[in-house]
Amino acid sequence: MSAPSPRDAELLGLAGRRLLIVDDNLTSRRVLGDIVERWDMRVTACATVEEAGELLQQPEPFELLLIDHGLDGEDGFELVHRMDELAKIGKLGRAPAVAMMAPLTYQLESERMARLKGIVNKPIRPRLWGRALVAMESGIPEDASRPLMRVEPPKVPVKSVRRLRVLVAEDNLVNQELMRLMLKSLGHESMTVDDGAQVLPALRNDNFDVVLMDVQIPGMDGFEATKVLREHFERDGRSPWVVAVTANAMAGDRERCLEAGMNAYISKPVEVRQLEEVLARAKPSFRVLS
Repeated sequence: MSAPSPRDAELLGLAGRRLLIVDDNLTSRRVLGDIVERWDMRVTACATVEEAGELLQQPEPFELLLIDHGLDGEDGFELVHRMDELAKIGKLGRAPAVAMMAPLTYQLESERMARLKGIVNKPIRPRLWGRALVAMESGIPEDASRPLMRVEPPKVPVKSVRRLRVLVAEDNLVNQELMRLMLKSLGHESMTVDDGAQVLPALRNDNFDVVLMDVQIPGMDGFEATKVLREHFERDGRSPWVVAVTANAMAGDRERCLEAGMNAYISKPVEVRQLEEVLARAKPSFRVLS
């Protein structure tokens, strides 16, 4: 076995550490859990403040706690307050280091920020996230005004001579923001809907060249939404290019997407170069902006 690289050696310090992830998005919990398990961390994930409060009362404490800022119907800071209450009545042993998972645009007042180790921007980049966890676990002081990791708007040259209008069908707020930034950096315009049933009305009201279709979008999944728009638009030969966006990068997924009437397929987490390449191949029959 070869010696670990400096980066791997740094992450070895996370082995055995207990991490609690609180995120109401099932796919996000699975992806985050898979990442940290590579570093031999002991990860537990849950969806609500109530579940997290119960888990934090277990005899063996968590060293690290990551909370999604926008839990379903709850503010992530409700869990921070719950921890304070548990500490007052002696039901919280060692308090874990806490970070908030939030989009680029998330802003916090200084009083709240002081309660955190920092902000971890989503979608998670494993290499940077590993460094953030090491900093949290080791107790290295962090500037409360600076996030533990920052996903900057992608800076790439705009190679395409075409400027496209892109409809993004995605329900996750973090993914919506990242997709908007990537499309903007590539010179394209975009609009977002967060429900599959909203795709067709949006296409009726405006001209979009491409639809980035999350296959697991709620209300009407991406496969059904694609079927509906194809039936509606192909009667007169006008139809946008549909790109499937899925976290299920498994054998057969690409074929299923293409069979459903989608033109192309990209997997999450989406990289800007990957997005640039698939949009360069787009051949919509809607108008293309000059």
